This record gives sequence, structure tokens and C-alpha cells, in this order.
Amino acid sequence: AKLAGTAPCTAQEQAALAFAARLAEAPTALDAPFMAEMRRHFTDPELVELGLLTGRGVLALSSLRMDRGRRP
Repeated sequence: AKLAGTAPCTAQEQAALAFAARLAEAPTALDAPFMAEMRRHFTDPELVELGLLTGRGVLALSSLRMDRGRRP
């Protein structure tokens, strides 16, 4: 969905969102056909960086959820 007053996502931005969502939700779904599509938009080093940033975000969200569960 496009936010009012914002430019639409580029193909590369859409690919980054798809990669991050798939990595966060179903990492085993990063199969060869999907990765071939990602390589149309990113170099291997860029994919590694995107993966690390996604993992960092997932860990941060998990930590926040765990902290909420500990509070009275």
C-alpha cells in the first residue's frame, strides 16, 4: 500500500521488502528461483548485508516481545 504523499517503491525496494519478509517469516523459502530473482536487483554482498540487517531487526523485535512478557 502506498502512503499518501510518498513515491511508489522502486523494483529494488520491492525486492528488498520481499527478501526481508521471506527471511523473517520462512527462511527455508529462500530457494534457488527466489534468490535468482533477488540477484537481478542485488549483488551477493548486498544480499548478505540485507540478510544481516533483517536478522538484526527480527532479533530486536523478538527481544521487545520477550521484555513485554516479563513486565508486571
